[in-house]
Amino acid sequence: MRRILLLALGLLALAAPAWAAGKDDLAAAAAADRRHDSAAAIPLYDRALAAGTLTPADQAAAYRGRARDERSQRQFDQAIADETQAIKLVPGDAQALVDRALAYADAGRVDAAVADLTTALGLEPGDVGALIDRGSIFASRNDFARALVDLDAAVKAAPGNLGALLTRATAYHGLGDNDKAIADLDTVIRLRPDLPGAYYNRGDAWRDKGDFARAIADYTAALRLKPDYADAFNNRGTAYALLGKNPKALADFATAIRLDPDNPNAYYNRGKLYRDLGQYDNAIADYDTLIYLTPNFAPAYAGRAYANFHAGRFPAAANDFKRSLALDPNQPYPILWLHLARVRARQLDGEEFAANLAKIDAQAWPAPVAAFLMRKLAAAGLLAAAAKGDAKARAERRCDAEFFIGEDALGMGQARAARQFFLQARRICPIASPSYAGAVAELRRR
Repeated sequence: MRRILLLALGLLALAAPAWAAGKDDLAAAAAADRRHDSAAAIPLYDRALAAGTLTPADQAAAYRGRARDERSQRQFDQAIADETQAIKLVPGDAQALVDRALAYADAGRVDAAVADLTTALGLEPGDVGALIDRGSIFASRNDFARALVDLDAAVKAAPGNLGALLTRATAYHGLGDNDKAIADLDTVIRLRPDLPGAYYNRGDAWRDKGDFARAIADYTAALRLKPDYADAFNNRGTAYALLGKNPKALADFATAIRLDPDNPNAYYNRGKLYRDLGQYDNAIADYDTLIYLTPNFAPAYAGRAYANFHAGRFPAAANDFKRSLALDPNQPYPILWLHLARVRARQLDGEEFAANLAKIDAQAWPAPVAAFLMRKLAAAGLLAAAAKGDAKARAERRCDAEFFIGEDALGMGQARAARQFFLQARRICPIASPSYAGAVAELRRR
């Protein structure tokens, strides 16, 4: 009997270290997580789980801890697998579903993320974090109306939650309701005046409202808090450009590019400004870089095409417009400008022009411009079509009509008449319009 007791005690002595090791490794992994050392935590979770001695609850905790670390290491598939194991061990754990949803979202599996968040909210309808996460996903998919349902509920449950307010402001901005976006961002800034992103987002809303001075003030506030904020330099540059403060705009674009040379946005914006200023070689250089960074971005080729057209390089412009349309066939203005480039390069394009026009809405503007260029509508008819719609639409359409009538006159050798149309277009066109830039470029050549 004594020998049996001693043998049993010996077996317990052997088992105790293994059990303790599993618990110790789990505790050590949790300590590493508190130090934000995910690289050290993952192998500790591996050892804790491999010991085979953890309780089901501890196993679930280990899987979830390792999944969080795997997400931070961008090992999304492993994180999803670990969260799935944790959910199997504790099926009603809403937070595990939320965490797996975040891993799905990180992996680009957005529908699976929404499904998990919806299940989690079924278990805990008032989970503010899950509401914000699902609202954020809807907003990222430009489904702003559905996003607002979740984000309104989150703000109602937690009125001071910065994440809910910031994300709801993004949804309002996406819907074009800049006043409500600004109201939410005012609240965020009152609660946390040290958040550069809040000023940046409010600057975007002011810019889209047309209040460029307030936009610049907010971008500047963001830069005081975060001097290396490349996006704020870029967006402040666009606001300066819209105010006609071109040297300041170019300086901001240059700083944005220096801080983040692989970000295409500043190249696109600076290229357009160079184009508007008549610095076509500089514009083309920026578009070249933009195309290198985003080789399938149709507006990059269209931008370079406009610059080449304005510089009088019509075959190069035609090639770029054609490439832009190959990437996005439904762009009405590049279709029209490709035709202009073909005409100026003395290249026949009747079949190509008709085939491209078949891809756009024949009932919407600028279809009357196309009809005019195809000799199916007289100049007077085009001007009459441009006179329809609200005041803003009429101004933009009249701008296009004057420019394209001028281009047609130029093609027929009527340079003096063309100049009068270009002068009128320059006078009435919105500065951001391609027709404005086109008219200015034609006038520079004459």
